[in-house]
Amino acid sequence: MNAFFKDKIEYTYQCNKEVIDMMLENPASFTERAAILIAHSLNAQNLWCARILGQKHTQEVWQIFLLEELHDLNEYNYTLNLKALKKHPISESISYRKTVGEKYTSKIEDVLFHIINHATYHRGQIISEIKANGALVSGTDFSSYKR
Repeated sequence: MNAFFKDKIEYTYQCNKEVIDMMLENPASFTERAAILIAHSLNAQNLWCARILGQKHTQEVWQIFLLEELHDLNEYNYTLNLKALKKHPISESISYRKTVGEKYTSKIEDVLFHIINHATYHRGQIISEIKANGALVSGTDFSSYKR
């Protein structure tokens, strides 16, 4: 298993968990926008892992979940991410269809990087949203995680 990506998958999982905990501690911060962003981020992880594993993804990209369901989804995605990382060498390519039907081929290492980067991008948006709605937030920067 590639140690670099395993570490970054763990980072993504732990920071997603932290953001979900922030919302659980302050449910008023779980606005419609926060719900859309966290669900989209987690759904996209599921979709990309399913593509690597050659499976059908289990939820739609914009499907919304209850706040109480998010930890389970994050845990499930973490398991899928690790499974995807173990299944093939990261230098291999996968072919897949985008949600609109167009066919593409990408290296697994690029897909894994996208999963991590996409989650980081949306976590920043989510933290801004929940902070504006009263939640106490902590940093989820990679450097903070590594400390």
